[in-house]
This record gives sequence, C-alpha cells and structure tokens, in this order.
Amino acid sequence: MTWDQWLHSESCNQVLLRSAAKVVDKARGYGLPCRILFPSAPEASAGSGVSAGCFEDLAHDLWLFVNDHAVNWEKSRPFDILLAQGTDRIAEHIASSYTRTLLDRVRTQEVDPQKAFYRRLRQVIAKDPRFLYRAQKRATFYACAEGAQPDPSAPMNAPPADYAQWPDPPSIPRKSAPPDARTLGDMALFFCREYQKRMGGPVWVPVRELTRYLAPLLKIPRAVRLEPLERPSSEHDDELGKDPTQVAPTQETALTRIRLFELARSATASWSPREKKAFALRWGDEENLERIAQALGYGGPSGARYLLEGLRQRLLDFCLLWPGLSPPDLDETLFKELFEALVSVCKEEGEGRREG
Repeated sequence: MTWDQWLHSESCNQVLLRSAAKVVDKARGYGLPCRILFPSAPEASAGSGVSAGCFEDLAHDLWLFVNDHAVNWEKSRPFDILLAQGTDRIAEHIASSYTRTLLDRVRTQEVDPQKAFYRRLRQVIAKDPRFLYRAQKRATFYACAEGAQPDPSAPMNAPPADYAQWPDPPSIPRKSAPPDARTLGDMALFFCREYQKRMGGPVWVPVRELTRYLAPLLKIPRAVRLEPLERPSSEHDDELGKDPTQVAPTQETALTRIRLFELARSATASWSPREKKAFALRWGDEENLERIAQALGYGGPSGARYLLEGLRQRLLDFCLLWPGLSPPDLDETLFKELFEALVSVCKEEGEGRREG
C-alpha cells in the first residue's frame, strides 16, 4: 500500500484522529497559539476545552497535509515500512511532520517577509540535488553541483554589482502565487551561474545574496522593523559571516529578555526530574558525561549523552518561537542568559524537592 492508497482507505480517518491528538500534545508542549491549530477557537489554549469537532477539523487538515506530501514521502518514507511498525508509528510520523510545519509557520508569521523567504530558499536549496549546500554559524552558502567544485578555503565575497542591473531568470513566475520549490530551484541555479560568471569561476554563493536578488523580482516586501534599542558597533563591520537577517537588538528581543525566567519555567515544565538534574549538572556545574551518568544512575556516559541531546533539540525547537533566541535573529548574549535562567529553574526545583 502507498500513502496515496492509504489516504483513500477506511482505516485512514481513525489514524488521522490519533495523529491530531498527538499534534495537540506537541503543540501544548511548545506553547503554540491555539489559533494556529484551531482558527475557530482563538481564545482557548491549545488542547484546552477542544471539542470533538475541532479534532475532526484538524484530522481533515492532516489529510490535506499528507496528500500534499504523499509523493515525496513514498520515496523517502515508504508507507509499507511505517505500516510494518504499526499504525501508531504512522500517526507519529504525520504529527511530527505537521508540528514542524506549524513551528515554522508561527516563527515566520507577522515578521519580515524576506526573512521567511530566506528560510524558504535555504530549505529548497538544501534538498535540491543540483546544489552543494554549506551552512555556517551565521550564514549559509550554496554552489552548483555541476562542473568543478569551489575551493572550501576560497573567500566568499559578493561581486560588486547592482542586482537590479542583472538579467531576470527565465523561469520567473508571472503570476501572484508563490513559486514552488522547483521554480525556486531553477531561479537559484540561474543566479548561481550568473554569480560565478562574474566571480570568474566556481565559488560559494551566499544564500543572502540570492534573497536580495529575487525578493524585488518576486515583489516580496520587507516589513518595517521595530526601532533598535542600540546601534550596531560599527557600520563597517564585516557582514560576510553574518546571517542576512541579523539585526541590532530590538524591542522584541528586549521583551524576550524580560520574560526569560517565565520562558525557562515554560520550557522545563514537561521535563522530568532526571532531565532537569542532568541539565543543571551539564550546563550549570559543567560536569562531564561520566559524572552525570553516575549521578543519574546510568551504566555509562552514552545514556547521559542521549538524554542531553534530546533536551538540546527540544530547547532549540522551543526557541524557534521567540525573537532573539532562534537562528534567524540569534542574540548570543540573550541565549546565554536563557541557559542561566534554565539552570536556576532546574536547581531551584531540585532544591525544593530535597527540602520537601
């Protein structure tokens, strides 16, 4: 059976309802606004007082979501392989994929559309076999997979040119609908070739330059940002190693800083006592894995490593929702302060249990 065949089978609806329940649980853990899941009940919190009708509506949304991904999933996650592991595995796969989409939707809504477009380009390029993709701490680059590969040590400079003077890609859409992944890939390939031609050979192309080239052509506006609270250190700072969306601290990040302890308590609400202890030992006391494993009763460091890696990933997912804490606009000082708040909360609850 394929994904498409399953979508038209009698067993499909019950599995989608179970998947909807999993989505609600995951959304509650991330603190997603209810209006993202249930637009008809904007005042309720996710999973709070939700009617059976809301779950059925969500299951219908999941059917449409799976239908959109059925062809690609059949190649990367064949339905028969998941079915052999049980229908709960199918429900979990759908819920996890849908929740990741919701997280991205929440993070990009009502913010600079060019930030969202930049993230979309990164996703498309990373999955397109026509490109080589290279991510660094504050920037991402790509190159054409065809022909000679660029030297990893070569400087990643932008050509001194006004993109308004460059030719338009032949594949640019003439309709108002957002371009699909294939069209974006075609335009990225055209830009890469033009860019390399002007640079005189194979080079790594900053995805931020592709964004700046395509945004005017696709009429993607740049939203007005909140006024910065402080100016950048120098207008001549080297921008090559920075994310194109990197900005000075804003009123949004200031509000995040004010709420750090509230966010820390929210992030750790679903953590077990063992997970909180592990976090405090690792990032508070800076203990090594062997010592943490002993303190938690593990036979070796691998158990502690697995536990901490899971916490790290959940924390990164949680941070996607907050300005200044996610990769597109990461404020490293703010992120460090969040870790300090998390350690304090974990130790505070640990002390409370011992006194109790």
